[in-house]
Amino acid sequence: MKLIISLILALFATSVRAADCTTHESCALAQLCECEVPAYSFVDRFFYFDFPLLEKGHVYQCHFSDSLGIVMVRFDLSTFPLGTTWQLQTASTHTPVDFTVDTKDMDQASGKMIIKYFVPGGDMPTNVSGSCNLVS
Repeated sequence: MKLIISLILALFATSVRAADCTTHESCALAQLCECEVPAYSFVDRFFYFDFPLLEKGHVYQCHFSDSLGIVMVRFDLSTFPLGTTWQLQTASTHTPVDFTVDTKDMDQASGKMIIKYFVPGGDMPTNVSGSCNLVS
């Protein structure tokens, strides 16, 4: 038992800690954005990944995850450029979540996408990551 505890402590001691999540994390396309949501016992919180430069005429593949599997992407509270469509590719909006964004009919030449996600209160921090990549 002491060996198991020692191994777990060694893993935590050698792991690289991500920066704390700010309310809005700006994230470039084709970049993996990562941050840590600190533990807050009874406080539920919302955070955002902002993708400032979606271009018209493309399809983007996006992926969101977290280390504890507790985060929920809130598409109903997210902001997409007018004329875009999105399609969920996983069974749930709880992480891990995969979805596509189609900008072929977007009204403007470029636009900003803001993905809102919900983190329930808890006594463990969670590392959150998000990315969107150009598919076509």
